[in-house]
Amino acid sequence: MDEIKKSKKKLSGYAFKKKADEKKLEKKQSALFLNTWLQDGNRQTELEGPETETVENKLPEYNDGSDNVLINSEQNFENIIDNLPSTLDYKDPSSWPNLLLDSHRSYIIKSRLNYNENLKFINSEREGRSVTPNWFIKKLTNGQSCRRTWLTYSTSTNSLFCVPCKLFHHSNNTNLSNSKLVTDGFINWKKSSERLLEHENSILHRQNVCSLKSLEISLNTGQGSIDKELQNLIKTEENHWKLILKTIVDIIMHLASEGSAFRGSDELIENIGKSNQSGKFLNLINLISHYNEPLKEHLERHKKGGLTYFSHGIQNEFLEIISDKIKREIISKIKSTKYYSIIFDCTPDTSHEEQMSKMIRYVVANENGCEIVESFLGFIRVYKKTGEALSRDIINSILQNDLSLDDCRGQSYDNGANMAGKSKGVQAKILSKNDLAVFIPCSAHCLNLIGVNATKSIPEIESFFGIIQKLFNFFSSSTQRWDILMDNLQLSLKGYSTTRWSSKQKAVRALNLQLSKVIKVFGLLNEETLSAEAKFDAKNLLKAINKFSFICMLITWDKILSTIDRVNIILQSSKITIDMA
Repeated sequence: MDEIKKSKKKLSGYAFKKKADEKKLEKKQSALFLNTWLQDGNRQTELEGPETETVENKLPEYNDGSDNVLINSEQNFENIIDNLPSTLDYKDPSSWPNLLLDSHRSYIIKSRLNYNENLKFINSEREGRSVTPNWFIKKLTNGQSCRRTWLTYSTSTNSLFCVPCKLFHHSNNTNLSNSKLVTDGFINWKKSSERLLEHENSILHRQNVCSLKSLEISLNTGQGSIDKELQNLIKTEENHWKLILKTIVDIIMHLASEGSAFRGSDELIENIGKSNQSGKFLNLINLISHYNEPLKEHLERHKKGGLTYFSHGIQNEFLEIISDKIKREIISKIKSTKYYSIIFDCTPDTSHEEQMSKMIRYVVANENGCEIVESFLGFIRVYKKTGEALSRDIINSILQNDLSLDDCRGQSYDNGANMAGKSKGVQAKILSKNDLAVFIPCSAHCLNLIGVNATKSIPEIESFFGIIQKLFNFFSSSTQRWDILMDNLQLSLKGYSTTRWSSKQKAVRALNLQLSKVIKVFGLLNEETLSAEAKFDAKNLLKAINKFSFICMLITWDKILSTIDRVNIILQSSKITIDMA
C-alpha cells in the first residue's frame, strides 16, 4: 500500500522537466537513426522508372541511369509490353519518345542489331543540297575508312539522327538538348561535314556510344542483371500470349469452318464451366484448358478480371482478319489470272434484310493444265432492287476489291427482269461499260423455270404432282400415321418445293420405288383413330394412287425427272465449262 502511494507521488518541477528533456532527446535520436536508415535504403532501392518493383544491390554493367534494376521473375510484364508506344519504329529515331525506358532501349537496340539501313535519300534535298552516302563514311588519319554506325536517316522527317545520343542523352545527364542530331533531326546540309565531325569527337557522344555498346553486349550474351531478367521475362510473356492467341485463333477457325454459332447468353468469364449458356466458343476454351496447362492457368488467372482475349469483340476482330486474309489471297489469284467472270444473286436472310451473294469465276493454270475456280467473296447489303441500283452495287464491289471491270469477260444472274433485262437490267448496264462481259443467264435457273411452267400448262401433270404433295402432307401431319409409314418403308416419302424443280425428282422417286408398300400402309391405319376429315382424305388418296393413269405418270416422270436432275447437277457444278453447258 505504501509502495502504491509512493508511485502516485507527484514529481517536483525540476524532476518533471528533466524527464521531459530525456524524452525529447530519445525522440531526436530515434528520428536521426530512422532518417539515416532511410537514406541508406534509398541509395540501394531508388527507382527512376515505372517498370521496376524489386531491387538488387548489384548494379548493371552498363550505365543508362534509368530503371536498370533486377526485376522479380514473378512480375506480370503485360503492362511493360503494352507500354511500348504504338508509334515507336525502331528504324526511325523521330518516333522515339524523349524519355526512354529500359524496355524501349532494349527493344530498339535488339531490333537494330541486324538492321541494314537502306541508304536512299530521295526526299532529302534542301536548298539544292541533299544527303549523300559519303556522310556515313569517316576517313581515318591512316587513310582507312569506317562506317558511321551511330548515324541514321529518318525517312519521316528527312533528317539525320545520332542513335546513341538519342537513346542515352537523358540517362547519362548529357547536355545535348540543343543538338539537332538528338532532338528534332539535323537538316543543315550546308554545314554537315563540320557538324558531324564536331559531334563525333565530343566526349558526351563517346560516352553514349559506350553505353550503347555495353547494352548491345549484355543483350547478346545475356549478361547484366536487368537485361537478362527483363528479356527472359518479356520472352516468357510473349510465348505465353502467343500460345493463348494461337489457341483462340484455332478455335475461331474451327467454329467458322463448321458454320457454328460462337456466343451464348452468359459470357461471364467466371461462369465458364458452370453455366450451360456460355456458348460454343467459351465452352471449347474450357474444354481445351483441361488438357492445356498454360490455357488453364491463364483462365484461372483472369477469371476475376483482366485481359483474356475471349470477348466477342476479339472474336469478331479475328474473324475479320481471317476473312480479309482469305479475300486478299483470292483477289491476288484473280489478278494473276487477269480475266474473270461474275455471278451475283439476291436473297433475303433470316433478319429479313436483302443480301446479294458475290462469286468470282476464273481459270487457274497449274501443272495438270487449267482449273476452273469459283470463289465466294461475301455478301453485299442491298437497299434497292432496281437494275440501276444493283449494277451500281456490283461495280462498286468489284472496284473495292481492286479488280478492273475491263477484265470482266462474263456475267451470270437469274432471269429476273431487274437482272436479265435487255435495256434496264444489270447485265445491260454492265455491258454498256464493258461490251466483252458476255451475259449468260443461270442455266440451272432456266431449267427450273422450264419445268415449273411445263407442269402448269398441262392440268393432268399439275394434278399428278398435287396428289404426291397431298400424300406426303397426309402422313407427315400425324406422328402416329408417320410412325406406321416408316415401320413399313425403307425410304421416307418426300415433299417438294414449288420453286425448286429438282426437289420433285426425290418425291417421285421415293413413291415410285415403294408404291405397293404405301398402299399396304393405308390398310394398316386404324379407322377408329382417324377423324372424319382424315378418313375422307385417306379414301381419296388411296383411290387416286391406285389409278392406272397415276401409275403410268409416276413411272414416266421418274425417268424424266432423273434425267433432268442429272443435267441440273452438272449445270450447278463449279467446274462446268461453256462447251459442256
